[in-house]
Amino acid sequence: MKRKMLIIDDDRGVLESFEALFGDEYELILSHSPRRALEILKSEDPFLIFLDILMPNMDGLEVLKRLKKMGKASKVVLITASDDAYQGEDGIYCLKKPFDIRELRRITADAVN
Repeated sequence: MKRKMLIIDDDRGVLESFEALFGDEYELILSHSPRRALEILKSEDPFLIFLDILMPNMDGLEVLKRLKKMGKASKVVLITASDDAYQGEDGIYCLKKPFDIRELRRITADAVN
């Protein structure tokens, strides 16, 4: 049984990239809508969540707050195209777009272990 990974990003190209990179290794749950992702998380517990910070209607930091209220234990990696790096809580990694594939694979492997 494949481990589940959730990717939340309003850029469908990013979702397609994750599908190409990890689709054979993990069960991917892809969402371009933060609200839809929160609905999905009511019944799913992925081991890792990649979460875009800058999205319309609800940003990734609001999604992160709601995840914590839900009591989700998933590891979260924030992703952004912005030059302003996320400066926040310990244990939250921020990955800058465009992604370095080696770094993306390392982060994912670390989350599995």
